[in-house]
Amino acid sequence: MANNYIAPITATGITYRVVASETFPNGFDITELADDTDPFDFPDADIAEYGIALNGTLVTWNKAVALPVTFNIVPTLDEDKNLTALYNANRRTKDHQPAGDIITITANYPDGTKHTLTNGIIVSGAPLAGVAQNGRFKTRTFTFVFANAG
Repeated sequence: MANNYIAPITATGITYRVVASETFPNGFDITELADDTDPFDFPDADIAEYGIALNGTLVTWNKAVALPVTFNIVPTLDEDKNLTALYNANRRTKDHQPAGDIITITANYPDGTKHTLTNGIIVSGAPLAGVAQNGRFKTRTFTFVFANAG
């Protein structure tokens, strides 16, 4: 007998809430995501390693890892402006000490599920929007790393 259950896997309607301890203590929402690349990327994190001992025994060990997360944002919108402000606030320059934000991001999935990333920092971003050959502003990318996900 065939399985008649349909598994809805659409991500339409997903939103994110970003709270940065110093720069945005009240937080801001990310609702507008890129259309020309994957808008939210949470790559695999290897939590263990392995090897083969001299006599062929499999040996394994676990390791602590940071959890990288990347947002690809439509340029010029509020999300872009807020993430750029967060990036600049945490960028060290000769005359500027970084804000030292501790970042929390909560993902609100369309089915009501929530997942929270905690104890994070922003690690990269583009200081300005580039321009693509087709005349549009390039999608802005901002990357974070977190200690915890749940």
